[in-house]
Amino acid sequence: MPFGLKNAPSIFQRCVDDILRSYIGKFAYVYIDDVLIYSSTPEEHIEHIEAIVNALHKANMKISNEKSHFFKEEIEYLGHVIKHNGITVDPTEIQTIRDYPKPTTLKELRSSLGLASYYRKFIKNFAAIVKPLTTFLRGENNSISKNQSAKIKIELDQPALEAMNRIKDELEAQVQLFQPDFKEPFELTTDASNFAIGAVLSQKQRLISFISRTLNETEQNYSTNEK
Repeated sequence: MPFGLKNAPSIFQRCVDDILRSYIGKFAYVYIDDVLIYSSTPEEHIEHIEAIVNALHKANMKISNEKSHFFKEEIEYLGHVIKHNGITVDPTEIQTIRDYPKPTTLKELRSSLGLASYYRKFIKNFAAIVKPLTTFLRGENNSISKNQSAKIKIELDQPALEAMNRIKDELEAQVQLFQPDFKEPFELTTDASNFAIGAVLSQKQRLISFISRTLNETEQNYSTNEK
């Protein structure tokens, strides 16, 4: 990586994307310097590894032996545990969220919500659950700097505290999401309340993802069907 660049990580990401473009989305994914290779059989895995290694070697890239793991049926990747046909939240990340202290400033609340939101696809009706927390950010001035938000004190009320605890409980339940089969039909189950909408994407009664968001003031006036 060329050191000294202000945006060096994004430059490196683009570089690796260019090198492995022919394989990304087919049997590999890349996040900066982490390359995930997935295959259906051991024989196929050997071919995929060889293709990736040859492409990196041709580009004069080096691979760390200590950080390389092959033929794994389960692997930790970007805060997730990826298994055969399924994905769950990394237990160490759940513990991090469980141990996160009660936010006392606007900055701490933003950090807490950001961490929880990273795993929102594992939590049914996530937007409705965190509504008592997001109300503290309503009307927030976008011009407020990080240093300023760190000084703005907040006092979470009982509904907000209950929302935080429910998020932690939902993650600890360890819902497993499954990989979709694009040859089979999908099922979309939707729901709406006065302030949020939610949906469950599934296939043959197997969960693929939870989806949700809050409604703005105009959308809250829509009929149930429109929501």
